[in-house]
Amino acid sequence: MTKKAFFRLEMNSSKLLHKIEELTKTLNEKEDEIERVSVRLSDEADAFEKRIMQKQSEVEDARKYSEILEKELHQSKIQNAEHSMKQEKIQDLLPNGGSFMLSIPSHAVQVELADALSKYEQSMRQISSLEEKISSMEAESQYLGSLRHELQVWMRYENLLEAHGEKIERIEELELDLADLKKLLKDQVIIRVLFRTSISCS
Repeated sequence: MTKKAFFRLEMNSSKLLHKIEELTKTLNEKEDEIERVSVRLSDEADAFEKRIMQKQSEVEDARKYSEILEKELHQSKIQNAEHSMKQEKIQDLLPNGGSFMLSIPSHAVQVELADALSKYEQSMRQISSLEEKISSMEAESQYLGSLRHELQVWMRYENLLEAHGEKIERIEELELDLADLKKLLKDQVIIRVLFRTSISCS
């Protein structure tokens, strides 16, 4: 009977170890899954940050280009004004027949001015579009940050649940083992009493 008792204890120990291994495996799988999700979210956040930096650089380049166009536009206006003043002075000195010839340079300056204005407006539209994209990406980045926070909270919650569940399972298993040991001890006591009784009778 003692051998049987040890055998049952060994079987219970094996079952307990098997359950512990299964719980450990499940916990490791969940930790791996959480790690993969965390890495993916981190990579997405890094990608968003890089895109935001790239767009900010594009906006800065567009602003510099816009400043250059503004200077060219201002210079063209000054040149146009100076040319108009010179043309008026020359027209005062020349006969009426020279007015048509003098209008040609003025037209060329106006074309150049219109081209500079067109480039400036196009640059401003590009800046506005890039600023909208940056605003959208910043909103996405904030949303991703909130997801990161939710993931961290969820991980802590899962860890607490896991630890609590393991403790409950461990207590239940120990209670079962204790009940088995009590039964084994009771059986051994009964057998010993019967054995001694049989010896006494013989």
